[in-house]
Amino acid sequence: MQYYIKAHYNYNIDIVWNALTDKEILSQCIATTDFKAEVSKDFTFKSEPMPNLGWDGIVQCKIIEVNKPTLLKYTWKEVYDNYSIDTIVVFQLKEKNNKTELKFTHTGFNGIKGFIISQFIKQSWKKILKKKLLEYLK
Repeated sequence: MQYYIKAHYNYNIDIVWNALTDKEILSQCIATTDFKAEVSKDFTFKSEPMPNLGWDGIVQCKIIEVNKPTLLKYTWKEVYDNYSIDTIVVFQLKEKNNKTELKFTHTGFNGIKGFIISQFIKQSWKKILKKKLLEYLK
């Protein structure tokens, strides 16, 4: 199971790429992180736990592919009580007329629990990519 989000930005591809790969911006838009855009680099996102969902607030990730400024791909692993999701996120960027189109893909959700979690995460990504990130693209 997977989902896509498309977003358009009135900024060139390098500005958008920098926002998607800057540790400080990611910490403001998503969660505290030790992110570095290097293949095979492990990193985490740490945010407030959500005990009602059984989530400890930690996402374990590993960079799979980097092709600056058009492609960023990494693993995304979360644990909810005794249920683990092990998925892949992909950011694909294209520039047209000094503007950038972003196609975000999140794949690997399994079963009914995976579907439910994917819908929750999708709403978070929409907010991040279509609202929060815009604050840092100016």
